[in-house]
Amino acid sequence: MVAAIGAGSVTAGYFHLVTHAFFKALLFLAAGSAIHAVHTNDLRAMGGLGRGMRWTALFFAVGMLALAGIPPLSGFFSKELVLGALEEHPVALVLGLATTLMTPYYMGRAFLLAFAGAPRSEAAQHPHESGWLMRAPMLVLCVLALVSGAALWSFGRTIGQPAELHLSPVGYLGIALALAGLILAWVLHGPRTSAIDALPKPLLEVARSSAVDELYTFGWKRLLYVLAAIVASSTATSSTG
Repeated sequence: MVAAIGAGSVTAGYFHLVTHAFFKALLFLAAGSAIHAVHTNDLRAMGGLGRGMRWTALFFAVGMLALAGIPPLSGFFSKELVLGALEEHPVALVLGLATTLMTPYYMGRAFLLAFAGAPRSEAAQHPHESGWLMRAPMLVLCVLALVSGAALWSFGRTIGQPAELHLSPVGYLGIALALAGLILAWVLHGPRTSAIDALPKPLLEVARSSAVDELYTFGWKRLLYVLAAIVASSTATSSTG
């Protein structure tokens, strides 16, 4: 959404903000429902939750597909508008297309690890579906994630920036990458034959441990510290100058 506004498309940026609010809130609530059922947010202690939490699994799947930009869900319309706005900006477009591939992959991975396959903990063997106090908001958000893309034309007129969706080759590429990301998640993390299991044992142990997460957190924190120091230094220089 920020990239679209930076590229000059106000409608694409704000419309993606609106659709994103629906399906991302849906995903957060569905994730919270799963965590509430097994009393942990560790995906390694989940698995098979879809059998006992059909509503939550359905809501998470809709949010996942909308976030991935699969037609005709709402995220498809806003994502295609964003990609269209970036067509004249090659670097931003490449980054946008890369995100289009990675997003469905990591969301598909999360869905498969949490709701498919065999339970990987005692709590996951007997999950309890959340009550309607939790399901009702998810149902509302699910409907909005499904149909809000149809409001694109009236939304553009409302903010004074009319927009129409015209699929270009970049748009079709975006759809293909989104589907490829979901397929990749299934191949690597599917409930039956998983390509991850074919890794050498040392690599498999690393992949299933928290080492990758810890390395990412360590590197990310260091990067943030460096960037913060650079910003602080440049700000101090500007104020003294």
